[in-house]
Order: sequence, then structure tokens, then C-alpha cells
Amino acid sequence: MEEKKEEKSLNIAPISKGKRVLAYLADFFLLFIVSFVVFNVLVMPVGNLITQYSKRQTQNDEAAKTQFDILYGQKVILHENDYDIYYYNSNVEYTMNCYLSYYSFDEGDTLSNHMQYGHKEENEVIRHFYKDIRNDEAKYISTLQTFNNEYDYFIINEEGIALKDNVKINIKYSFFSPNDMSEDGKTMLANLQNEFMNLYADVFKDIEANDLTFNNASYLANKKIVSDCETFLQWQLVISSFLSHLLSIAIYFLIVPMINSEGRTVAMMMMHLTKIGTNNMFTLNKVEFLLNSIYMFAFNLGVVFFMPMTYVTFTYLFNIPILLPSLIINAVLVLASLITLIVSPYNRTICDYLSRSVIIKNDDLDEIYRHKGYDI
Repeated sequence: MEEKKEEKSLNIAPISKGKRVLAYLADFFLLFIVSFVVFNVLVMPVGNLITQYSKRQTQNDEAAKTQFDILYGQKVILHENDYDIYYYNSNVEYTMNCYLSYYSFDEGDTLSNHMQYGHKEENEVIRHFYKDIRNDEAKYISTLQTFNNEYDYFIINEEGIALKDNVKINIKYSFFSPNDMSEDGKTMLANLQNEFMNLYADVFKDIEANDLTFNNASYLANKKIVSDCETFLQWQLVISSFLSHLLSIAIYFLIVPMINSEGRTVAMMMMHLTKIGTNNMFTLNKVEFLLNSIYMFAFNLGVVFFMPMTYVTFTYLFNIPILLPSLIINAVLVLASLITLIVSPYNRTICDYLSRSVIIKNDDLDEIYRHKGYDI
């Protein structure tokens, strides 16, 4: 009888959980760099030419400036410096201070570093809006009276509107000697500032409902231009981001692994790792690479959120549709994948299970080849 040859067994261990996490983070970081380059060098420049991005942005900026010009022309908002003439928040704050100075300053009072402050009719922008533009001063008086019923700061009668003397003195301190303000004075100032903002919000609600014009220019018409341009530009950023992500995934997880002999990503090459199929202990074939890249599209979706940062501010990213949900979806997938990795006996992520693969060291792959009879 022939003596049966005993098969030699081979024990191959997957990489550690910590190293598997590092491999994912390295791939994510390198993919982010590739995506950033693709977005800024290829996709957005081509998209800008097709959609005439610069022309639309110019149209958007001009319409936004026209809105300000209408407000300035009708003296609904005031500005102090030409360099910040089109900055809404700073000019609203300045308008509020002008409004408070109207009630707290006496005739002839001036502040050398803010010459507009004082008891000047143009500083009472809210009364001007209702009385001179809307011909409805009673609405302003009624709203102010409601506030006065709670705080009793104003004297409101047929002769006009004025702050009571004790309130006026405290508010005046905020302009000339803010360090000498009492706690009661600070409370009065805060209450009046809040009331101004409420009144000012009502002014803009009125404008949104009834429009405001100056020199034949319409506030609402220009607002629609701004809104339409912004919506278009937002969707261009969204489409460009997803297209860049798709191209980057194809480059990083499909083309690069298929070019090199063992199907490794750049991070895997740097860390001397290899992805093999659990069904045959060989590197993945072309179909498996394609499926793996599809899974990677979802598991690295968070990259999409950060791409438009060269075009808009970071905080603005949260206002762009779909981008934030993509980041949340990615975070959920990564968390679920991390939990799977922790409980997996072979340190595999969800993506590893879907692609029926496991990551091992290059040296272990060499041992597999030797065991199968290949010359290494």
C-alpha cells in the first residue's frame, strides 16, 4: 500500500484590531487628499465653465448689494464705514446703537468716535419705517406700548416718545462711561437691545410680506435672485462633491489596486498589508475589486462633506443640502463597522464581511503562496 502524505497545515493570523483601524484611517486620509485634488483641479473647474459659475456668482453678489442699497436708500439700516457697508450683522448692531442714542442723548450730545450717534431723527429708524414708509405709525406705537407695559421704560403720549429720566441716564452711561454702569443699568440696556431686535425683526417681516423699493429696485425681486443663485450654486457643489468622491473612489480603491500586482491601496502598501478573500485565500479578482470599491463609496461618504471648503466657509457647509446627512450616514456606518470589528474573531469590518475578505500581513501572504506551491 502507498503511504498517504500528511497535509501540512498553515495558520494565518489577521492583523490586530488596532492596526485594522489605522489601515482604515490611513485609507480615509489619503482618499480625502485624492478627492480634494480631483474636486479642485478637475471637477469644479470643468463644472464652473459649463454652468458659468463666475457669472452667476457676480449676479448673486450684485443682487445682494442691491438689497442693501434699498435698505440704505430708505434709511431702514445705517452704516458707519464704507469698508463694511455690505456686512449685515455689524450694521444692524450699529443701527441699534444709533436708535438707543436717539433716546438717551440730549440735543447737542456727540460722541467723537461715533459722530452719527445722537438725538437725530434719522437714528429712529423703526418709527421712520412705520410712519414715513408704511404710513402706519400706530402699529409701532402699539408694539412699543406692549413692551412698555412690562418694563415701563418709556413715556408715550401725544407729544412723542421718550425714555424716563432714570432709564435715559443709565443708557447714556453705556455710551460715555460703560464701566460706571450699575447692574440695573445693564439690565435696562439688555432689555432695550432685545426690544430693538424684536422691533427690527418685525420691520423685516413687513418687508418680506409687502416689499420695499428704492429707485425702481425691488427688495423681494433681488432677494429671489439671491435665493435662486444660492440654490443653484449649492446644488453644483453637492453634485461636484459626489462626482469627485465617485472618481476618487474609482482611482484609489479600484484603479490603483488593480495596477499593482497584489491589489493593495496606497495605505496598505505603506503598512505592508494585503486584502485576501476568505473563500480562497487569494488576493481579490477584478469583480471583487469592483464590489469592494462600491462598498468603500458608502463607508467613506463623509469625505463629501468637506470638499466644498475651498469655495465656502466651514460653517456654511451645514447649510448645503445632503452634505450633512452624508456625514451622519458615514458616522453611523463607521460606528457600526467599529463595533463589528471589536466583536469579530478575525478583526473584520462590515466592509470586509461584505467583500468576503480579511486583511493580513504581506509576509503571511508569502507563506500562503509557498504553502500552495508557488516559488516566492
